[in-house]
Amino acid sequence: MKSITVVSPEATVENRLLELYEGELAIRRVWSTEWREPGVAVMEICAANPNVVVLAGLEVEDAAILSADIDRRDPGIGVLALLDDSSPEDVMRILRAGARDALEADLSNDELRTAVDEILALVADRQRGMQERGSGPPRRVIVMIGPKGGSGKTTMATNLAAGAAQRYPGQVLLIDLDTQFGDVPSALGIQPEHSIADASVIGMNERTALKVFLTTHETGLAVLAAPESFAVASELRDDEIKRTIAALVEEFPMVIIDTAAGFDEAALVALELASDVIFVASPDVPAIRAVKKQLDALDAIGMGAPRRHLLINRADAKVGLSSDEIQETIGLVAEFQIPGSRQFPMSTNEGVPLVVGERRDKAAKPLAHLVDFFAPEPASGAASGIGSWFKRKDS
Repeated sequence: MKSITVVSPEATVENRLLELYEGELAIRRVWSTEWREPGVAVMEICAANPNVVVLAGLEVEDAAILSADIDRRDPGIGVLALLDDSSPEDVMRILRAGARDALEADLSNDELRTAVDEILALVADRQRGMQERGSGPPRRVIVMIGPKGGSGKTTMATNLAAGAAQRYPGQVLLIDLDTQFGDVPSALGIQPEHSIADASVIGMNERTALKVFLTTHETGLAVLAAPESFAVASELRDDEIKRTIAALVEEFPMVIIDTAAGFDEAALVALELASDVIFVASPDVPAIRAVKKQLDALDAIGMGAPRRHLLINRADAKVGLSSDEIQETIGLVAEFQIPGSRQFPMSTNEGVPLVVGERRDKAAKPLAHLVDFFAPEPASGAASGIGSWFKRKDS
């Protein structure tokens, strides 16, 4: 689902867009009185990977600065500025800064819909061109959520991350945000020397220094591990986690975040920065009901922006619900259906994801579909590793 981020101190424009699109687009509003510099604001504005950013209720100077910084960060995002009592000079200033359009804030609903639709079409054309050139993976922040322990969430996260990294070495990051029981390193067969607790001491303006806290997997995947002890994990603050993730999002085109079972504060922080959320569950009734509760919780707090996906693990269980029954229960199509396999526990024990090993297995093709969806193959002849984050930092 395409998405719009509204940057405004008031909810007026957000509500108008929600009424105009009626669920066709994911729409979120961000605003903070604590933004002290444009770089910090742009990190939060762009964290959910929107197609369009609408600036409303801002001074012309602020709108111009944000338009320029958003365009520099990600030219694939279209910016629409809605201005109060603007002059032709104000409009030209905004457009020259990088916005796709600048209009009077009192435009009609039809005019607003037309303006947004035109920018969405322009952005889609530009993104297709960027993907054809094969410059890197699509920019995504993917949060893996499992309503219950034992859902296979970490297994799916490590396989997705390793598969994406094989195609785009050095451009994919996996964060273990199960701060108390995280076992991503074990599933990947690596032994990190540092964790997110170490990285949290780095300020946002020093994000290039974060490399020292990452561990590199043989696929070219970068990994930020969870703390090894409960004591250290308990000292992590939500604002530190958010700042660390936001800084890393700026450095890696694709970030995959594995969370603890259920919803904890760390998971909610990650969801604020997500472009996509993957709910991982088995097809049994308790697990699907738990997913429904999570969806209702997100709706209740107004967190509708991340694109929602459902992954059914052990989808071939004979006692499970059918795809139609699952969709009827929770309103989500089971886009990804991974059959049960004896190879999963074996690969986890060996620390070798199934997508990396040379195993012929019934789960291999569905896993490849998962990787293809989020990290499609680079265009023929594209050198996906060139310009990667690690190479830039080593040069």
